[in-house]
Amino acid sequence: MACKAVHSHLLLGLTILHAIIIEYLFVSDMYLLYPVKVPAPSGPKNASSSEEPRLDLNGIKVVVGIGAHIVCLISLIGALLANNISAVARILPPIVVIVILIFTLAFNIPAAICLLLHEAPKHPGGFSRAVRFSMILSFTTIAYSILVIVVYCVCKPGHESLRPVGGPVSSRQQQSKDGDEKRSKEQAEEKRSDERKVKHSSGTSRTENKVFGYLLPTISFWVTPEDEIPSPAPPPARKPAPPPPPPPPPPPPPPAPSAPDPTQAAPSPSPEGADAKKESDGLYENLEVPQGFGAAPPPPPPP
Repeated sequence: MACKAVHSHLLLGLTILHAIIIEYLFVSDMYLLYPVKVPAPSGPKNASSSEEPRLDLNGIKVVVGIGAHIVCLISLIGALLANNISAVARILPPIVVIVILIFTLAFNIPAAICLLLHEAPKHPGGFSRAVRFSMILSFTTIAYSILVIVVYCVCKPGHESLRPVGGPVSSRQQQSKDGDEKRSKEQAEEKRSDERKVKHSSGTSRTENKVFGYLLPTISFWVTPEDEIPSPAPPPARKPAPPPPPPPPPPPPPPAPSAPDPTQAAPSPSPEGADAKKESDGLYENLEVPQGFGAAPPPPPPP
């Protein structure tokens, strides 16, 4: 049974131990990049002897411990990535993590031995407490690394890189696989439904085109398109009105009254005429005749 979370926690704990060791070795301030000459101890036994100064390698031992644990820390970070990130886990099988742990052991054992042989004469007890604590943690990491290697060999994490074809599949991977299959089926069904819709729409459009093709001559016979409708004829231009007729000529002046013939006797007035004259005289007796409208002068006598 795959215990991916257990493997991850074991690797994380081992990485934290190496980080603590590096921190304590830096805090101890006991590291030196080069050996130091230390004079020989003076005393009654060595008063007559002339010994040369010796090289102090304790600082170099701390430097070796720091470098070895830094290499182990970087290697364990790579193992964490190979165990937890699926993109890296597909490439790196669990055997790679076991190889990384063996590689860290190859650096961790010499570092622990160097810290064990470290001496600090100026400190009480002849050793540095920070270096001694780092040495204890270093041996602890050796045992811890062996335990993680055994766990990886007995119970390998479930990675796809080493699984045989048709082998057992974890529940999480089975769920992801089922989800992928379900999504692919849904996409295929959507694609089929889209194709059916396209076919249905194309068939409907073809049927409509056929119907319109049959009905178009009849419709065009009865209905004239707007472009072919004749425009109404413009109204006829109005003829100019004939000129008005010329005014009638003035009537001829009335003929002048002729003079009475003296040879003829004047006609006797009739009684009806006399009565009418009297009435007319009574009607116009009060009227004033304007100037110029009087009776015409009598005509001149004939020669």
